[in-house]
Amino acid sequence: MDYFKDAKTTMEVYETEVKIPLEILDKMPKYTVDLFKEMALGKFEVNSYIKNMDARMLDSTKERHLKDSYNLAGMYAFVSWKWINPFVDWLDGRKVLEVMAGRGWWTYALRQKGVDAIATDDFSWERRNWTETLTEVETMDAVEAIERYANEVDVVLMGWPFMDPTAYRVLKRLHEVNPNIPLVYIGEMGGCTADSNFFEHYGVIYHDKKFNKVSEEYESWEHIKDSIYLGKYREENDNPDWFLKMYLEKQKE
Repeated sequence: MDYFKDAKTTMEVYETEVKIPLEILDKMPKYTVDLFKEMALGKFEVNSYIKNMDARMLDSTKERHLKDSYNLAGMYAFVSWKWINPFVDWLDGRKVLEVMAGRGWWTYALRQKGVDAIATDDFSWERRNWTETLTEVETMDAVEAIERYANEVDVVLMGWPFMDPTAYRVLKRLHEVNPNIPLVYIGEMGGCTADSNFFEHYGVIYHDKKFNKVSEEYESWEHIKDSIYLGKYREENDNPDWFLKMYLEKQKE
């Protein structure tokens, strides 16, 4: 659905009412293109970019407004069948626990595919315009959920945790309760999620080829550098990520 087909200006875009469907889409509804990807594929043309600058800026506004609308509907990590299907294949029947599940979009999609999933959230956050979850979400603090369920599940899920120590506490407590199971994290690596302790100790597992296919299918909004990661707690992080290292150094200043 093109919400903005009649919008010709930035003001008209923001005046457009966007009603988010309570269903999982096949893929993210994009209005922009990835310039870096265009450059890598040799498709970027400077003259064409300059000529179409106004149209590109309007498309950028459309995508930003759509992103904000999905955020208000409780979806921060964009959940689509494009990456959920290979993720379900990767799970291969394993049981999952989602902490800080919010409205429950991720678990909602997984349950539709027959995944045995527990979802929890303490609903302590306020920026939302919804009152009901899409699927059953148990009211429970994230760390408490780890303590209660970590020995009953095979994988823990956590998407876009708030910028406070909670994500690190989840990672650390999971390591203490059941160090054998991984934590699947969606968010920016060293960006607007979690805190520096989490990124220092979240050791990303890069050698799982089947999971890497999930990462390849994950889609991000323009200017948002999130992805889906597989990892476990490590005393000293050795993620080969120059941006993460720069971020951690900034936190120490």
